[in-house]
Amino acid sequence: MNEHFQPKIVIDPFSLLVVNRSGTLRRLYCPFWVKYINSDQRLDYGKFYLVDMVKSDFNFPIKYIIRGVAYSYYNFEVTIV
Repeated sequence: MNEHFQPKIVIDPFSLLVVNRSGTLRRLYCPFWVKYINSDQRLDYGKFYLVDMVKSDFNFPIKYIIRGVAYSYYNFEVTIV
């Protein structure tokens, strides 16, 4: 490897890269719809919400910002048409 190479990871807070069921890579731009699939009653189970922003860093998983509140990505299902 080149000794001057420095890896760079760019996290875009206004989009998310996803792979659909057929294996195609797609970028979803905020706002995008997600379905809440956790039953902890922080939000309404099965209801769809708009993601305003995506947050992440190297120590924590992806968070969706919905109505100004951060929620872990694994509480939601992304629907791609």
